[in-house]
Amino acid sequence: MKKPATIVMVTCNRLAKTRQAIESLYDNTKYPFNLIIVDNNSRDGTREYLLKNYRWFYRVILLSKNEGPARASNIGWSLGPKDYYVKYDNDVIVLDNRWLDVLVNFANDLSSYGWFAHHVFNKQFPTYEENGHVLMKDPDMDHVLGACSLIPKRTFDKIGY
Repeated sequence: MKKPATIVMVTCNRLAKTRQAIESLYDNTKYPFNLIIVDNNSRDGTREYLLKNYRWFYRVILLSKNEGPARASNIGWSLGPKDYYVKYDNDVIVLDNRWLDVLVNFANDLSSYGWFAHHVFNKQFPTYEENGHVLMKDPDMDHVLGACSLIPKRTFDKIGY
């Protein structure tokens, strides 16, 4: 049995984008997950939407003030299963139903890496292969963009929140 991923989506307004992101997540994710949504005090109907549709979600946390994305993510991650932490921005649209399987497989197979992310690339990057996986690397980038990323438990255990 696969261990579910804990997906945390932080919201702050942007109701239309939040709805699209949630719908695409449920429509296009095969891998088991628990969705935790932390709302940073939205004022555009997002909170009402989340409360009306709470049955879709593992947890909904409504903050009384905007705590920022990092603190809100940490609050969400502290409430779910601890094997795979996924940051999923509320403007991400999932199109491939294997997206989470791919991230989890990379995390399991490439134990020397600590953070895995999906991105849309506008240019070709050099690729290299490791353990049968083709990896992409931007030679000008020394960081990982986090719009849709996975941190395995081993990394979290080392660095914490």
